[in-house]
This record gives sequence, C-alpha cells and structure tokens, in this order.
Amino acid sequence: MIEQTVTEKLLNLIKEKGIFSEYLPDNFNLNSDSINIYGAGASHKDKVEPYSYFMSRFGKAGDRRMISIPEVASYVSLINFLRDNKDILVDIIQISGNDYNSFSRIANEEHEIIDVDNIYGDGIGGVSLTINDSTENQEEERERSIYVENMLHKIQMTRGASGILHIDISEFYKSIYTHTLSAIKLGIDGAKGAFLRDSLDENYRKYVALDDRIRRLNGARTNGILVGPYMSRIISEAILARVDIELRESGFTFVRYADDYEIAIYKEEDLEDIKSKLVAIFERYSFRINNEKTTYEKYPFYMFSNYEQIIRRLVGKDKKIDSVEIVELFNKFLNMEKKEQLDIY
Repeated sequence: MIEQTVTEKLLNLIKEKGIFSEYLPDNFNLNSDSINIYGAGASHKDKVEPYSYFMSRFGKAGDRRMISIPEVASYVSLINFLRDNKDILVDIIQISGNDYNSFSRIANEEHEIIDVDNIYGDGIGGVSLTINDSTENQEEERERSIYVENMLHKIQMTRGASGILHIDISEFYKSIYTHTLSAIKLGIDGAKGAFLRDSLDENYRKYVALDDRIRRLNGARTNGILVGPYMSRIISEAILARVDIELRESGFTFVRYADDYEIAIYKEEDLEDIKSKLVAIFERYSFRINNEKTTYEKYPFYMFSNYEQIIRRLVGKDKKIDSVEIVELFNKFLNMEKKEQLDIY
C-alpha cells in the first residue's frame, strides 16, 4: 500500500522541476515558496506549439539535444489533473519501484521516491565519472554509495555471461505513442484492445485523459513526448518498466539506464536469435532498436578506463589511499572475478 505522502512527494517534485529541462541548473526549478503557478484554472484545449531549442547538457560538452518548453497553461492543467487523479501516480510508483532491472527508476523497492541524476554513469556500457569539486562531501558520499551499489548489482545480475549486448532505442522520446500510455496500467495488449473498442473502463478512461494532456504539451501530437520537462522522464520510465516486465517474462537477464539496455548473453551462437526476439518485443511498443549503437562486448565486459576517478569516487576526493588499501581493493576485484569464473565452470 502506497502512502498518500509518497504520491504527494512525487507530485511536488513534478511541480518543482516544472517546464524547464533537467539540462538546466537547479535555479530554473519552480520553487513553490517563491512562485506558485498551480491550482488555478488552466485549459489544456488550446493547441500551442512548445518552444524548442538546442543546448548541451549542463556540464557535459558535446551532448547537444533539442529541448522543448511546453505552454504553461497546458502544463498547469496536467498538474491539476494528476492532483485529482493520484492513482495514476500510484501506478507509476508501483511499476517503477518493482523494476529492479532499472537504474533510473522513479521509486525504490520500498516505494520511496528517488530523485537523483545520473549516479550510475553516462551510458551503461562505459562508465564516465565527473568529480565536481563544488559538491558537498555528504552529497559525494551518497553518490559514491549509490554508484558502488549499482555496479555490484550489475555485476551480480550478469554473472556467468559470455558477453553483453548493448542496445539503444532509436529516437526514444519521439517514438512514444501517447495512445498507449494506458499500457502502464493495463499492459500493451490491454491498452491496444481498449483503444480499438473505445473502452469505457474507468482505469482506461483516466489514461485517455492523461494522454490528452500529455499531447497538449506537444502541439496535440500523438507520436512523441517532449525532451526536457521532468514529467517526460516520469512517463518514459513507467513505459519502459512495462517493457522490462515483458523482457523478464521472456527470460532475459538485463540491466537498464533510461533507454540504454544491456542484455546478458550466455551463448554467443544464440546472439542473432536473441536480437530478433528483442526487436519483436520493442516493436510491440512502436520502439525501434538503433543498429548503429547496438554492440556486442565479450567478457570481461565491465572495464574502467578512468581508474583514477573511480578510486576518487570510492574513497572521496579529500582522502589519500595508501598502498595497502590499493592492494586490498584489487584483491576484492580479483575475488569477484574468481567467483564469477567458478560460477561459469
């Protein structure tokens, strides 16, 4: 049972993040203490195009994307709708919280809201860690703890694999078909069936109303959601959590950060057959695999190219690590590798 305070926290987080992109610094957030645009009447019926522009991710050179800002009234209408239909937030918290394959989920197993940026790393395949000297020590310690926990979880889950298939969904946000948002609650087959018969089911009709408001953020388009607003991350994560259920039911071992998947491959001769099965599952949700970014990496597949930064992330930037501690650290990694080899053979 999810407490009311949890859904309130998620709703407040969506309010605070507001219409601006996570690419922007925190001072672009809508702090309710200084400004409160919610609660007042607002219409979502107008067809207003979002304002779009290109920018690089804050602090990450070379990662340029088109970011969009929705029309304010339509966003306020969406927030007011979620306030009055918190069971949709409950659905999202439940399906995301149960998705142990995801490192970007909205809630954890205890259904506590997670509000962290890319603690795991920039892309699952290669770990890229930037140490921010302006970050407080307490925050750095929290990030180190989450990072190490995620890496150990990842290694444990893919133990015994002969390789990893790295998969990226092509133009993920643009591929989300808003008429299938009810798949979050009903599953993709249930969502498509309800859509075809124009079902009057109460759960389905709530997601139809959500669909309408999500579309109004993007000029009423049914194909694609905006890159930028925090609500898009909420929606996309919930949809992929539903995809993850199908992958688990199909027997796949995998981990995911956002739309980047890593599939454990235990027999290389099964690789092409596995790719075909994955394509079939993703196509059910109108997602296409980006072949250019699909790569297969043989064991050992988790290598650190920036070991110095890894050490700093583990021990903290203000602490020096002596030779004994370095040997102990290498022994831990060696024991983990030996255990994996024993499990394989």
